[in-house]
Amino acid sequence: MIAQKLGTNKIQFRVSLNEPNFTHGRKSQCATVEFSNGDYVNTVMESRNTSTSSNSSIISRKLPTSIYLSHQTTRGTIISSDVVNYCIHVTNMPKDVNSEELSMIFKIDITNILVRPYNELNQHLVENNRVQAEAWINEINNECFAQKLATEKNGSFLRGCNIHCEVICFPVKIFELCEYFEKGICRKSIGCENKHIRCVEPLQCENTQCWYGHNLQRRRKSERRSRSKLGGIPKLIHCNHDELEDSLNITTKLWILTETIQGITLAEYFAKKERTFSDIIHIILLLIDLVKEIHNKNIVHRNLTPKNIFIHNSNSIDGVKLHLTLIDFDLAHINEKHLNKTNPNIWSRDNKQMKNDFYEVPQFEVELLNNNDIDYEIQQVDSARQSALIDTTLICALLFWMITLKEPKNSRDLNGKAPHETDQSIKFIEHALEKVANRNSGKFHSLRRHLTLIFDRGFGKSQQQWPINQLEGQILLICELITSMKHQDDSSQMLPTIPIPSSEPLFIRLASFINRVKHSFVHCCTYFDSICWSSNENNRWSGNNQIIDNYDILIIGERRLPIKFQIIRYENIDMLKLNVEIKNDDMTIIELPCGYWKEDDIENQYETITNTFILEFINFYNTFIEE
Repeated sequence: MIAQKLGTNKIQFRVSLNEPNFTHGRKSQCATVEFSNGDYVNTVMESRNTSTSSNSSIISRKLPTSIYLSHQTTRGTIISSDVVNYCIHVTNMPKDVNSEELSMIFKIDITNILVRPYNELNQHLVENNRVQAEAWINEINNECFAQKLATEKNGSFLRGCNIHCEVICFPVKIFELCEYFEKGICRKSIGCENKHIRCVEPLQCENTQCWYGHNLQRRRKSERRSRSKLGGIPKLIHCNHDELEDSLNITTKLWILTETIQGITLAEYFAKKERTFSDIIHIILLLIDLVKEIHNKNIVHRNLTPKNIFIHNSNSIDGVKLHLTLIDFDLAHINEKHLNKTNPNIWSRDNKQMKNDFYEVPQFEVELLNNNDIDYEIQQVDSARQSALIDTTLICALLFWMITLKEPKNSRDLNGKAPHETDQSIKFIEHALEKVANRNSGKFHSLRRHLTLIFDRGFGKSQQQWPINQLEGQILLICELITSMKHQDDSSQMLPTIPIPSSEPLFIRLASFINRVKHSFVHCCTYFDSICWSSNENNRWSGNNQIIDNYDILIIGERRLPIKFQIIRYENIDMLKLNVEIKNDDMTIIELPCGYWKEDDIENQYETITNTFILEFINFYNTFIEE
């Protein structure tokens, strides 16, 4: 009878009858059939008949721990597993079926339902010319439950179609495997979020691309892989990456299915109530940390907007914490140099024009050239369009939006002004800074200088835009100003100095001015016990009447800090800009803005400028050096 049921009259097999148990609410007899060849099992599973007269039977593939899965992975390593996941393959449906309809039938969360056009599960089920709609009900760990659900829903009526359900084993996805179990041990054991699947040769495996579980004593180690899970990114449930690797059709689109995202969008978060300046800076720091993680994986998001960032609270021992999640990687660029890819068609998505309604970065603006014949569109080079500077520019745009609640849109308006330079924006920014400064004039002006510097470069051309570590440095300086800067005395006693006569060349006069500021700084700044400038051989000058640069080394105790002083002359408005750049221990350049000054009034502002530099440097020291 069993041979007739299986259609294996000419194949030898061994049968063992198990104790009767209850299946689907009635008493059933179970039998285990063992074949000498796995191909026989595949033949039975493909052609089985599950009903005879008034009786019905359930036939399923059994995978004891001593038997390996019957498929071979793309890495060439057969694997074994103690836990097998199952899914229900659903066919005979309307071609335009959707996940919502199936969710109502199967009472399964929509995130666990995948509807064709494609999934890796269909490789052994779908012929090349098959166009029928298919779906997979995933994440079912119990075979009995899967069989029961498939039996109950088999034949269900869906818009004129009687659907067909079949239980199959769920294939393993490489990125779900535990990296620690691969090396021999995972301390989380049962509580691990990733899958623990043993390699067939846990001790002798020679495959350097094998990411399955091995013994600690294994000699050959697998190559390092860049697939670790990122915080702040929705967990991947499914994608069609594997199909695209083998496809020559460049028009096939990459798609993904991710977990449900917690929280609300940044746009909704700021629409609920007014946020403080401190709240804004905290969110920006969280966003910088998240974007840095993405950049470390050789990905540039390129579409950071209030609608693409989710925020939610979580309770911890330290109190309520904010968490950010990034979505919508449609416009993301993946650095191909760091990919071990087999099909370049997957990544050919960077040449199209990219815009969003929030802010168009200069790298994607189109410049027009009038030559009396035709206007030529001059597109930015690919390297600029793929640069990580795009994300830092968008972070600056988000900072502007959080303060003003006004979308920046473009780097310049019709009057040539950047978003932060309009009269309305200036009022919003100064109002926010007045609140946080709390009548501290020094704090207000210092915050204003740093915010202006951030937006000047953030809304500038690609050559001016912030590397992410430098932008993070500016935000950290603002944090220090908000939390630590007291009502400091702005009237340090300056050493008497003699200005250079106006008859001298401008370069000589401005160089002398910088020297006097440096000299007064080390003599008047009582904040440090030991401070001095290096010997003359490290004191170098360069420039002309428009830009003057001075390079020196400041010695504080045993620490040596390379410093660059720069004065930029804006001849059309008779203004001078003084900036100081310091190389931090990690070689990140931290810029200290010391303000804009009238050229003919700079000598009268000597004490103010010196005190400004003293306060800026102390803030830098407290932020990056002092333990």
